Amino acid sequence: MIKKVLSILFEIIIKARHFLYDNCILKSLKHNIPIISIGNISVGGTGKSPHVIKLVKEFSAAGKKVAVISRGYKKKQKGLVVVHDGNGKFSTPESGGDEPFMIAKSTNAIVISSPDRNFALEYLKNNYYVDLVVLDDGFQHRKIDRNFDIVLVDSVRFLGNRKVLPSGILRDTITRLHFADLIILTKIENIDSSIATNEYNELKKFNKPVLFSEYKYLSLMNSHGESLDLNKIDESEIFLFTGIAMPDTFFNRFKYVKNDCRQIFDDHHRFTEKEIQKIIKASNAKNKKLIVCTEKDFVNIPVPVDERIYYLKMDVNIFNENGKIDILDLVRI
Repeated sequence: MIKKVLSILFEIIIKARHFLYDNCILKSLKHNIPIISIGNISVGGTGKSPHVIKLVKEFSAAGKKVAVISRGYKKKQKGLVVVHDGNGKFSTPESGGDEPFMIAKSTNAIVISSPDRNFALEYLKNNYYVDLVVLDDGFQHRKIDRNFDIVLVDSVRFLGNRKVLPSGILRDTITRLHFADLIILTKIENIDSSIATNEYNELKKFNKPVLFSEYKYLSLMNSHGESLDLNKIDESEIFLFTGIAMPDTFFNRFKYVKNDCRQIFDDHHRFTEKEIQKIIKASNAKNKKLIVCTEKDFVNIPVPVDERIYYLKMDVNIFNENGKIDILDLVRI
């Protein structure tokens, strides 16, 4: 009953806030630079960071100078942090946030994290030259006027029970999908499945382009840059650990690894040296040769990272119902 009341109140607040912005009572600040946001309407686990990385790489390959602005969730340093200056100078995952740091390491783009993203944009414009900005987790950030909104919908949970927090998984109303410029149904495993078809048809009702995306697992990498072929790994030799919002997606890649060889931590967990040693000890007790985590977990491990620990290197494949598509053909800025 309490959850239901809180959900009703939260939804009223959400709708009131959107009403104020939609009717220009509250103003979205315009910046004289193209801005693309990647966000969602649910709580965590839709795959924002891999899609940000994908988009930045695509634009960079097309000759664009790209910067990323992030809130820097759970970062320790207050205020604005330049996670990467575009010339090889990095902050740390602790000071700037684990996901911004991972994005910077994966793309080599300028990455800034700040709770005040309008201030971050002004700082960016005053100190760097870029062609466009990707706003990480920006769909609900109405204080900034964007040129293009990409909204991710997780195919595993989809829209849940269609209710907002705390009764459901939504942090925005479903009707806000009408205001997206592009919707991507993420974590697709079988495009021809009835589930994917039903979800796709439901999203098409919002009269927006709808694409699919799937994770493409590339290899295992360690701190020395050593790469292992996933197709040649014996899963009976693997011990897994992770601290991400939806660990099942990661675990499903190694479906033959038993539950007693898996350890789960809270999302954005920053590992201590003592915890890593416990993980190594647990893997040794099970006679496992490889210890594997996600890339986000890997940046949260104290350095130097033990060479026995590998992370799952991955990419995102984005496509339409007819096959592969160039996402830049749909992004209008």
